[in-house]
Amino acid sequence: MQDRLRSGPIGRIFASARAGLGGRLLRTGLPTLVASGLIYLQPILGRSHLSVTEYSTWALGATVLSMGLILDFGGTAYSVAASASGTLTRAALTKAASMSVAGSAFVGLLSAAIWPSYQAAHHLALPGISGVLFFLSVTLAACLRSLTTIGMGILMAQDRDSLRAALLLGQATLQSVLLYAGLQIGSIWALPASSILASIATAPWFLRHRSLNKVGVAPSDSLNDLRSFAQIKIAFALLSLVLTQADRWVVGALITPTRLAAYDVTSRFAGIPRLVIAGIVGVLVAEASSNWSDYSKLKHIYSRSIVFCSAILIAATGGAATIALILGGTSLPWGLFWVMAAAFNLHAICTVGLSMTTGIGRPIYDLVFVLPAVAIAGGTWVMAATRSSQDLAELAVPIGLILWSPIFLAVVPAGLRPNGKHQAGVTSPDTPSNRTPASNRG
Repeated sequence: MQDRLRSGPIGRIFASARAGLGGRLLRTGLPTLVASGLIYLQPILGRSHLSVTEYSTWALGATVLSMGLILDFGGTAYSVAASASGTLTRAALTKAASMSVAGSAFVGLLSAAIWPSYQAAHHLALPGISGVLFFLSVTLAACLRSLTTIGMGILMAQDRDSLRAALLLGQATLQSVLLYAGLQIGSIWALPASSILASIATAPWFLRHRSLNKVGVAPSDSLNDLRSFAQIKIAFALLSLVLTQADRWVVGALITPTRLAAYDVTSRFAGIPRLVIAGIVGVLVAEASSNWSDYSKLKHIYSRSIVFCSAILIAATGGAATIALILGGTSLPWGLFWVMAAAFNLHAICTVGLSMTTGIGRPIYDLVFVLPAVAIAGGTWVMAATRSSQDLAELAVPIGLILWSPIFLAVVPAGLRPNGKHQAGVTSPDTPSNRTPASNRG
């Protein structure tokens, strides 16, 4: 299959973009952007086919599905960094996949457990056992997508970009078609069903493709380092959910269902540029891992990536506003949209540094970013609750990101300085680095 892809139009497009960091970012990012864009905007389709209470339940289910991918306990990032360095063992891969699935299962099972009381308090759709089964189905969908995400990351680290692009786009397209078909009969269950079926259809390609079996022999302490790496990533994943997905649950407890629906849609439109950057910067984990001991190279990659991503954000924000105007019209809370867009764009720029510090084995910088931002947002929610202010409740996350992101950007360069060893657990401190940077591999 991969030979056919390389000789086809997808392969020719990637071949023309091989040179330079920008080409590497685009080559790996564009398929992710298209696929993620399709999946990211899918929940909005439900608004025209479902009632307000059904859509609120649908939106919360969609956030659980997204949170399942974010809360991967560091499994995906570790797999990419280790694969890029050529030292990913079978044992580490199995453990990383288990970590990723465990994160998805945790958030899904938690949502199913609290759903009966949450639904009764806010009068949303799917009461009782039907709602519990809905969120259990979402949990299964999130677990399956976590596994395919691990596979996609390893293909990226091994420069199998044509195959990865085909699988990404195929999975997203199939999921979109299935979702649309389910919505034609007004079924809220189209959300988990479409994701489950698309992941099942994609999985055989990972199971049969030999690239996932090309794993090396890592130092004996690799799994111990993986556990240390995971501890920080678990904390980061849990806290970062507050800034990206779990805010709907908190805000939903402080505002009306109608405003929650508007908040969710506005947040999705304003988050499009951040989604674009998220699709692009993933490869920086592999790039930083391959150049961990060369500070000048890391600084070059970091500065070029900041400029590159800033330019993309400007264009993407204009595109997001246009999409929001076409689909949301004048009924969209535009003041909230622009505040969210500014906050989410700052967050997006911070992910450049977060990806690179993860790649060189310093995930502690994840906590340097997320802890203050969440603390500020949490404090704002407390103020909103005490003042019964729905406006303040909606602005909590943007306030946290706007106040802290510039400070974090100022401290990232110090985190890229080498200290004599690769801390991610994929290279022994006394082993000389003889790896070829990912951007230069054939």
